[in-house]
Parts: sequence; structure tokens; C-alpha cells
Amino acid sequence: MNGRTPRSEDDERLETAVAEIARTARLRNRARVERLVALLGPDGSVADRAVRDEALRLSHAIAGSAGTFGDVDLAEAARDLESVLEAGVPGDGTADDGTADDGARDALERLRVEGAGSP
Repeated sequence: MNGRTPRSEDDERLETAVAEIARTARLRNRARVERLVALLGPDGSVADRAVRDEALRLSHAIAGSAGTFGDVDLAEAARDLESVLEAGVPGDGTADDGTADDGARDALERLRVEGAGSP
């Protein structure tokens, strides 16, 4: 005997269901990342507060979902973008220095790369 408890049919069904939920979450996160890229553009610029607020909601949703299902790199990338957006992005009236924000562009690019993984 190998010391392991035999898996029941219920265990297998539960594992299959959780795997399907995780796959669906990855697909939703991929769509959220695509929406963020479309919303912020390749340079990560924020047109106005409404765009910033939507980008914050999307990045927060990605961070939570990815973290729940063990996609640590995607969750971290989403949290990084969320932090940059919360700090205020020049050009949208939420920051006062008026310079291009490399942090937003870099965080968005990292999120795009991490979000492009397989479903």
C-alpha cells in the first residue's frame, strides 16, 4: 500500500469542476486584459477619470481572479497596474506632474504578456 487514500468518484468530479471553473476564469481574465489594452492603448495612457475607473475595476478583478486560481504572475502584474492607476496617471487630472507615465505603460505591457498565457 502506498499510504494514499483512493480517490472517489466525487473527488474526481469535484476536481474536474474546479478545473473547468479555473479555465473559465483564465478566459475571462484574458478578455479583461484585452479590454484594458484597448482602453488604455499601447502607451498606458488614461483619457479621463471614467477610463481610469474602468481600468481600476478591470485590473482589480484580474488580480483577484488570477490570485484565486494560482496565476501568481498575472495577479502580481494586475496589482502593479492597479497601484499605478490608484496613484494617479499624468494627463487625466489625477496626478500633477504632467509627464508621460512609464509605470502605467510598463505595468500594462507586463499584464498583457502575462495575460496572453494559455487558457
